[in-house]
Amino acid sequence: MNKTASKDRVASDDAASGGTKSRRYILDTAARLFRSEGYAATSLRDIAGACGMKAGSLYYHFDSKDEIVGEVLRIGVENVFREVRAAVAAVPDDAGAMVIIHAAVTAHLKALLELQDYTSANIRIFGQVPAPVREGHLKLRDEYEHFWASLFERCAERGEVDPQRNLR
Repeated sequence: MNKTASKDRVASDDAASGGTKSRRYILDTAARLFRSEGYAATSLRDIAGACGMKAGSLYYHFDSKDEIVGEVLRIGVENVFREVRAAVAAVPDDAGAMVIIHAAVTAHLKALLELQDYTSANIRIFGQVPAPVREGHLKLRDEYEHFWASLFERCAERGEVDPQRNLR
């Protein structure tokens, strides 16, 4: 298959999926650039160029750079959160605190490593993004933090973690 036919097939596949393949490719590319270059040093033109498209084409999928960065931040936390919740849910109810905490920490680290661009970008740029983007993302981060606090409280209630310790 020649390059033109291949591009046409990808374009038709993408159109059939509502543009989700292109959207995800843009987000993957943006996450990689935000991770390596930071928020301010990454422009829409940079993202588009790395995707092999014109900057204006990004507006088909996203309204702004802030929407892209908001999605990168969200994906980074949501995927890690989902993996940790699933790992904790898979632990038997009668498991000890160390088993529960080990499952949660292992899932957290595994997800960080598997989604490295998203999670590393999140860590690197969270303080750099405009306040409205940061504020829009706080609820999800707070939910994840609350999940961990509840997990430690659950272990403390079982008497397996010192409740006098600052569980935060």
